[in-house]
Amino acid sequence: MKIGVCIKEVADTASKIELRADGTGINESSLKFVMNPYDEFALEEALLVKDKDPQTEVVVISIGPERIGETIRKALAQSRNIPAIRALILAGGEERVLQTAHDMGVVSPLQTRDANRAGGWESFAYGYPLAIGSAETSLLELVTGYSTIADHGSFSPAVSINEIRSSSGSVLFTPRNQAPRQAVDARVADALTDILSDNSARPKKWAPAITLPPDFWAAWKTGTGNVCFLRSPYGNCWSYGINNTWTIGYTRKLVVGVWVGNADNTVMHPDADGLNSALPLWQDFVRRAQSVQ
Repeated sequence: MKIGVCIKEVADTASKIELRADGTGINESSLKFVMNPYDEFALEEALLVKDKDPQTEVVVISIGPERIGETIRKALAQSRNIPAIRALILAGGEERVLQTAHDMGVVSPLQTRDANRAGGWESFAYGYPLAIGSAETSLLELVTGYSTIADHGSFSPAVSINEIRSSSGSVLFTPRNQAPRQAVDARVADALTDILSDNSARPKKWAPAITLPPDFWAAWKTGTGNVCFLRSPYGNCWSYGINNTWTIGYTRKLVVGVWVGNADNTVMHPDADGLNSALPLWQDFVRRAQSVQ
């Protein structure tokens, strides 16, 4: 079954409306456009149908300027949660996303899910929160995943030791070579790189935190994790604190991941996030690394 959803963009009600200098109409350059909320409801319902029947294909149709395509672009660049969950549904759901992540080198989420099910928790599933970080993984795996994106979707396993020699110079160990394999369509990987390197798509309030020179090319993504202190009888979190902040990204020659938090998993300052905690370190490192390459 195919479901067609027609969408259009409308001016954000928070935008300031200004007339053109000649009074002939509205100055659209000062407006921020968003998807029509009613069309958003229709898309949400279509995605729910697809979630129940994976064979369903959702086709989004829009007649208008090309800037409509910027909605998805800005959603990723601005770390918005709801579009991320929709993307998980459109990608085929949890199973396909876990497998794709595994193919890219982020193996822990799928392994953890399978281990839980094999251990008797047969109904274990991450659900929609998988799209916003419910599956734990390591910094090394995240860096490996981003290196796959950086290399046009081609996966190569991380190598920690290149060679071991004896005191006499004899080679005692070299890692087993594994040929790179295409984990993600190169067009998809390159589209992600284009989005993650576009600072103009990020929220304007982020500008003070971005300290790299305008001509310094880099693609990056921040992340913030939290821990729940108190849950309701129904499982809802009533109180939580920030315990993990991240920035992962790459330049033309280097992939770098930064984690900031406490080794004992205690919470950080309540205002901490990836933007103000991990990003400054990430930017400083890649800037210095670039200067010595």
